[in-house]
Amino acid sequence: MELHPITEDSYSVYTNIMHINSVFNSVVTVTVIFIMLRKTPESMKTYKWYLINAVICCFALDIFVTLFFVPVTVLPWLLGGCATGLLKPLGPMATVIGWVLLSQLLGMCGTSLNFTLLYRLAAIYNRAHILQKKSVLILLAFIQIFYTTPTIIVVLLIHPPEDNSLKYVKENHPNLFDFYSTHSCSLITIEVPPLMPYIYLAIGSILFILLMAAMEIALIFYGLRKMRHKMSERSYRMHKQLTTALFIQITIPSSMICFPYLMFAIAAGWQLESSQLISHIALLFSTFHTTVNGIILIAVIRPYREAFVEYLKRAFPSYKIICAKVSCLTEKDVVDTVVISCSRENPSNVIVIKGIVNRL
Repeated sequence: MELHPITEDSYSVYTNIMHINSVFNSVVTVTVIFIMLRKTPESMKTYKWYLINAVICCFALDIFVTLFFVPVTVLPWLLGGCATGLLKPLGPMATVIGWVLLSQLLGMCGTSLNFTLLYRLAAIYNRAHILQKKSVLILLAFIQIFYTTPTIIVVLLIHPPEDNSLKYVKENHPNLFDFYSTHSCSLITIEVPPLMPYIYLAIGSILFILLMAAMEIALIFYGLRKMRHKMSERSYRMHKQLTTALFIQITIPSSMICFPYLMFAIAAGWQLESSQLISHIALLFSTFHTTVNGIILIAVIRPYREAFVEYLKRAFPSYKIICAKVSCLTEKDVVDTVVISCSRENPSNVIVIKGIVNRL
């Protein structure tokens, strides 16, 4: 299959968007962690560290891809690409290191989310203290760090000498050779069959994480129903809210990673002519998941949502006034109204204009 030649201009927009994503991810992550550290209730004091661990791991994945790696795919079905980020000075090995660390961080992101679910499950059965033990924390850290080690070993074993990669590109894709030979480019392998163990391990690792997450979520909701009679209404609502937040947090951001890489795999497996473009779109889409994850955390978990709104009120006084005025309305007030002035001491002194709020 003949691929289009790659030039500096052809991927400049792609790399610029990557860098913009890194800025969004950084701002949202710093905001989320700040709110977590400052506004997490005492009842969530241990759980917040599991949440922060997941946030940091997923942020590390995205910031690595958007700032350090920034892969430009040359031969997608061979995982051949060029590192155009901060790893670029390392030469051809930059791409190999990029794929290795990408696998590592992807595994850490997935396992950290699973451990967060595991904590919620333990909390429902009043066994959260087990996940606070030093020995258990060391075990979880070991699993999180070394989960993708088999996949990484396969990558290092199938990686060919650089001379063989250059020869392969020159003979099979001469229109890409100039770009490939003058940039920090490398191929994970020069043949599809040796790549299959890596693909099987990578897909298996991702599917196992997703299956474990699905099983944990099912067990959590089952546990909530089973243990509800032993919980206060407040405790039940808290567990349900945190579990729902985790479910959304895992479903939406994980889809933003899994589906793009599925597109990547399909384009690579069928060696589509647009595989370069598809792989770049997939990578761009997947690297925005940290921002979405942070927004979900703030929006769904009540203490964080209220803290964020409070910070908005301080930053924008006019917003604070609007919130204060609307809060003066009671259930007896007309629904489709907007408050002009009100007083907490005398809520009856309210001047309203009808027919505005619903349109807002």
